[in-house]
Amino acid sequence: MIPSIPRAAPGLAGLEALDNLYKSPLGAGSAKRPGDAAEASFATELAGAMAKVENSARASGELREKLLRGENVELHTVAIQAQEAQISFELLLQVRNKLIQGYQEIMRMQI
Repeated sequence: MIPSIPRAAPGLAGLEALDNLYKSPLGAGSAKRPGDAAEASFATELAGAMAKVENSARASGELREKLLRGENVELHTVAIQAQEAQISFELLLQVRNKLIQGYQEIMRMQI
């Protein structure tokens, strides 16, 4: 069974903390930083990837429900969509884990 994205959202709190830390470093004002365009691009890509995973999980659930209701849906189509949703969720989870691991490594560095 594929876990739904809303249950995974609390696990992304580390990413939100990292984003908040980056946006407000030590009382800095609204000065533009050289990496602002890259930050926006990364945030956009991450949000897009999360949306794709959520859409894949939703599509898998809809196909599964259609199959259970007896509608004309091929079993192999449902299985492929479920596997695709599971793999995309696992990939997103591993990316989140690597981001958190990188954040923790940076926090352990001595200045």
